[in-house]
Amino acid sequence: MRPPKQGLLLEKRKAIYGGSNDLAQFLGGCDTFPFRSPTRKARRLKQAKEEAQDEIEKYRQEREKQFKEFEAKHMGSREDVAARIEADTKVKIDEMNKQVTVHKEQVIQKILELVYDIKPELHQNYAASISK
Repeated sequence: MRPPKQGLLLEKRKAIYGGSNDLAQFLGGCDTFPFRSPTRKARRLKQAKEEAQDEIEKYRQEREKQFKEFEAKHMGSREDVAARIEADTKVKIDEMNKQVTVHKEQVIQKILELVYDIKPELHQNYAASISK
């Protein structure tokens, strides 16, 4: 026996849908509908997945564009940065070369002075061993 509540639901269903409890008749006599349902569902899922991927790709492109604009605004383009670094390096090398030409003679004289100024002395370790 069915509980009375289910019986009432079946009666309402029969009244609304023409008195038939058979699924095929309930669906309008379409016997192929249950077999098409998974493919239709799969198509809908596939379409939803493709739409989601399209949205993700659009969002990624938008964020990439915003990043490029931010980078160009705050840092300049990569070529500009590379050119700026190259120019700074060239300036520093030129300054170093000028310093070398200005102080070259003084450095050579200092080195020669140290080489020619020979003061014979005993090494501290040897001097310590003699005094013992």
